[in-house]
Amino acid sequence: MAFDSRAMYIDRGKTNDSVSEFQFASHSYKSVDDNETVIRGVDFFPPFLGSNEDNVKIGDFLRVLLPVGLIEQFIITGTSPLTVNFSNAVNIIASFTGPWTASPTDLIVTQTRINSLVKISVEGSIQASSSAVAINAPAGTIIAGNRPPFLTTTPIIVVVNSLSKFGRFDVLADGSLGIFTDAGNATFAGTGNEGFFNADISYASN
Repeated sequence: MAFDSRAMYIDRGKTNDSVSEFQFASHSYKSVDDNETVIRGVDFFPPFLGSNEDNVKIGDFLRVLLPVGLIEQFIITGTSPLTVNFSNAVNIIASFTGPWTASPTDLIVTQTRINSLVKISVEGSIQASSSAVAINAPAGTIIAGNRPPFLTTTPIIVVVNSLSKFGRFDVLADGSLGIFTDAGNATFAGTGNEGFFNADISYASN
């Protein structure tokens, strides 16, 4: 599809508008048919978002509601042609399976993207353990557009049988997550308190 001016709301230059040229505005666009890939394409948005130079300024925000219900927020870095700094943060609640007696456990996964750089942060959980398995979140936990092109890994601190040690945090190309107790694929012990502290990883996405 293509840009639809009827779905564009310009937050400056309106009657009784309180946003001046010296303040940032938050413009919004509701996409009915176009997915994230199309929205992020070159020249999707026209110069000045289809408005004029008085109403759209560098530094303004552009919020886009995608058909799947996600909201992305961009920073306008150029007006003609219209360019943006791709910056979005999404919080989801993901179901993690692991060694815990209370498994699966719901944890918050924060996904932040600025241009091609993605940062994934996972809320930690240390609980009573009863199974000798790894910690996993299913495919699709990381949304399309934020996934790495291949397996990406980083060391983190895990707790095994109530003792802290270095483990490994994986993000896979299908959007699944894995947490292991060493550089290999070692599982947790299944006894004592086990889990991990907050885990973070950054990488370049397509």
